[in-house]
Amino acid sequence: MTFTAPTSDAALQQRVDELELLHTSALELIDNLQIALTTCRRIGIAVGIVMAQHRVTEDAAFEMLRVAGQSRGRKVRDVAEDVVRTGTLD
Repeated sequence: MTFTAPTSDAALQQRVDELELLHTSALELIDNLQIALTTCRRIGIAVGIVMAQHRVTEDAAFEMLRVAGQSRGRKVRDVAEDVVRTGTLD
């Protein structure tokens, strides 16, 4: 992005408005990425718990979480959170 100096107050205000919008968008993206990172970690922990309990591969453990979520009408991340909290998929 190149910067061109505004030539009037209206142009300056427009540029300020554009920058505020970009800033807001960047903050929202940061929040979303932080949530995604936390969710990914929690699912990974749950996969490990299921792997240990059921002696299955990582893919099989994730599939078990996915199927549990689907059969319960819940998101995988919510089922994973329950597994992390309770220590069991059941």
